[in-house]
Amino acid sequence: MEIKIDENIISFNELKVQSYKGLTIIPLETEISNATDFLTLKKGFDLGLVEVKECEVEDVNNVIITNNAVTPLILIDGEEIIGAKQNRIVNRTVIVPPKTTMKISVSCTERGRWSYKNNHFCDFEQSDYIANSNTRRAKASALDEQSIQDNVWYSIDNFSHRCSIQPKTSAMVDCYEDFSQYQDEYLDYFKLSNNQTGLIAIIDNEIIGVEIFTNPEIYENYHDKIIRSYIIDSIDFKANDSVDDDKINEIIENISKSEFIKEKSQGLGEFIKFSNNYGTGTALIYDDEIIHMPYFKDL
Repeated sequence: MEIKIDENIISFNELKVQSYKGLTIIPLETEISNATDFLTLKKGFDLGLVEVKECEVEDVNNVIITNNAVTPLILIDGEEIIGAKQNRIVNRTVIVPPKTTMKISVSCTERGRWSYKNNHFCDFEQSDYIANSNTRRAKASALDEQSIQDNVWYSIDNFSHRCSIQPKTSAMVDCYEDFSQYQDEYLDYFKLSNNQTGLIAIIDNEIIGVEIFTNPEIYENYHDKIIRSYIIDSIDFKANDSVDDDKINEIIENISKSEFIKEKSQGLGEFIKFSNNYGTGTALIYDDEIIHMPYFKDL
């Protein structure tokens, strides 16, 4: 199978299907692997090579990131950072050049706080989560920065209401932590497959998302977080779901026929947004290769 994003092509194969209760995952393996040496946010924090701070002038929808490493730093669409004045998620996949400080676009995931905790100054830290698939779907469908933020808040509020959770500051991470035992139970059934670089996620007999990387090492680092983002939205559904091959092929073919809008990325590479009659997605292109492509069924 293959997907064509503008002039760029990803060829991939389906691996053995995995299912548990309300979630079915089709692992994917890309035929050509990107070998660029990227630093992930977690590793950057662990090595003390990355700093993420609030902007000097109050700004909810941007943060300042410094990559002190000699390799490019990658941040993934929906990846959460916690601390500082309020928790945020990254609005789109970004590559920060080596030895660079820059501003990146984010959305608030903790609406009830705008202050340093306990009046102690602190920078951002790594979260154990990326935004759940419904929140990423809502974000992907937004047309501008304000509607992105509104959609993210609405999605978090909706999840809290559905699950009867009332965190003190409407923090996304607190909502997810209440379901940590369910997530751990599910994760046992969705282990990383050999050479896996992406997935197709099915909930309630519908393809909810397609997520493809071309660098297997990056995907491996994010596998559990990505799976958790779908587990959180599948807990209400109890039966294993499936979608026939014709439907999968139709959706993959429709991605290639989408309307593509290209723009300069905030960091390295080129950012592409696309949509069709089924869903909306984005892609980050770097050195003429697709680095990451998340695609979601429209809500």
